[in-house]
Amino acid sequence: MLLRQFILFAWLILWLGLGLVVALPVVAMPDQSGHPHHRMETNAPSTFPFDEEAERLFNQGLDRLHVKNYDGAIAAFSDSLKQAPDYRVYLERGKVYAQLGAWQQAITDYTEALMMNPDADSYVHGLRGVAWEKVGNFEAAIADYTQQLTIYPNDGVGYTRRGILYTHLKNFSEASRDLEAALQLNDTKAEAYLARGKLRSQIGNVQGAIEDYQKAIALFTEQGKTEDAQIAIRLIETLQPKRATPATSTLNSKTLAN
Repeated sequence: MLLRQFILFAWLILWLGLGLVVALPVVAMPDQSGHPHHRMETNAPSTFPFDEEAERLFNQGLDRLHVKNYDGAIAAFSDSLKQAPDYRVYLERGKVYAQLGAWQQAITDYTEALMMNPDADSYVHGLRGVAWEKVGNFEAAIADYTQQLTIYPNDGVGYTRRGILYTHLKNFSEASRDLEAALQLNDTKAEAYLARGKLRSQIGNVQGAIEDYQKAIALFTEQGKTEDAQIAIRLIETLQPKRATPATSTLNSKTLAN
């Protein structure tokens, strides 16, 4: 009798224990990638059905990217795409190509990503815009920055980059409007002041250009970007060849002191 009760009691404990295990919620594993790239989640929406091998290869590519094994990352991403083409994989491979300066390949991958996900955020258009700039296709870059700003109108970087390109194309009215918009969104944007200084210099507003360069120097110095500050100093020197020595030597000393 005692043995039967013991067996019954043990069976009851085991049954209750299994029930508790089944009832516990599944806790998601924390991301351990150690870098800002996002791992492919099994429950994330995708244009194509989830493929376990594609996921493994994608994550392998991210791991290789984390240790700056760029060729290995590209190989893993390429193998992942052979298994199951996916927007995120094209995007990550495009970013690696950009890091390597392979701008045309980056453009191709960004384009594939946008074709698979037309509702992609402004970030992807911004990336492709930079790539178009690097290959000298300013019109295509402007089109991407315009799309970027259509999706997210408060993107000061988009306005700055598009303003710079309009300046290159001598469309000064559009350039001025974009750079003003960039400064209104973030009036401490050193790059925007530097770009507007160049614009003002081209249209003959020397004093306005110098004021913008001085603001850029102060901001770049605050940010520890001494090389960028030196660029602005040299631009002032080109505008004030006779008065540059005392003014820029002071700026130089301040920059170096920081």
